[in-house]
Amino acid sequence: MRSISLYRYLILSALSLATLSPAASFSQPLIKADVTGLKDPDGIKRMEGSVLVLGESKAFDEFTIALEKIVFDYNSQKFKDWQKLRVEGTRDTVFYRLPGDASTLEVSRSYRNDLEAVGFEIVREANKDDLDDGYGRFMKEVYGVTVGAQLMEYHLPAANDFRYLVMKRSANDGTESYVTGLFVKIRDVWGSKYAAPGEVVTRLDVIRPRPLKSRLVLVKAEEMPTLLDGGGKVVLYGVLFDTNQTTIKPESAETLQEVAKFLKENASINVIVTGHTDNVGTFEFNRDLSQRRAQAVAEWLTAKHGIERGRMVPFGASFASPVAPNASEAGRAKNRRVELVPNG
Repeated sequence: MRSISLYRYLILSALSLATLSPAASFSQPLIKADVTGLKDPDGIKRMEGSVLVLGESKAFDEFTIALEKIVFDYNSQKFKDWQKLRVEGTRDTVFYRLPGDASTLEVSRSYRNDLEAVGFEIVREANKDDLDDGYGRFMKEVYGVTVGAQLMEYHLPAANDFRYLVMKRSANDGTESYVTGLFVKIRDVWGSKYAAPGEVVTRLDVIRPRPLKSRLVLVKAEEMPTLLDGGGKVVLYGVLFDTNQTTIKPESAETLQEVAKFLKENASINVIVTGHTDNVGTFEFNRDLSQRRAQAVAEWLTAKHGIERGRMVPFGASFASPVAPNASEAGRAKNRRVELVPNG
């Protein structure tokens, strides 16, 4: 994990205190109207008098929600383990500059009440003392600086008055939507075009469930012999499972139809059906999971397409053979795959 070093934090604070005054702490004019092209997330209200100053949307993303305090252990020079929730789906992120008389408590309570009125429930509600042990660690570890770099790197981590809100709404189909709010009062020594010293900035992240749509090309049966000869394996991304499950999703049928066609047309070829996972969870857990998934593929091909079961040997590789970094969802999606390897 990355964190702002104590040395860097003290230097930044000292320089800002020594060189800036509230009147001179920002040189760019304040944004006084909503930025063109941005909009409120669907179904989410804003506080009266707010100005939408920054935002972005992602069609599919992973987002971290902190469920407990973040603490740095100076003895080990590492962060203590902290409970978190990683959710995936569409993400809408917006930053608002609030009216000058607003407080972090007022805006947090306002969002909580409005969201409860439309079916959300509280997952976590906390102020700065319950979020980290100082030096901007909560902002850095939970949010990073990819969105709103100036705010997330300097302005918000330096605050000494901030609050955090996590709300969840469950749908009838079992999916869950989340709204997280970060409410921060800008210190007197900081300021920018986004907010003046003493004003409150609100960051809202709205994450709604959405399945990852595969954009990978279907491997056709006639291509498989060439792939086996050239690379020694056929990589299949179209065989899909729910998280931690072994039941094959219906949308996998097209890919498995091509595998069955290949095996019927090449009756002398036996294969090892190899299951691969990402690195979420322990190695042993994923080895068992990948083994059972590989077995499910072999059983599908036998039951639905009449492929002789003895021609296929299931093998679970866990996350021992990644083809991409596991640091992002895109990389983990590539690592979750099934491969056909010649056997004999």
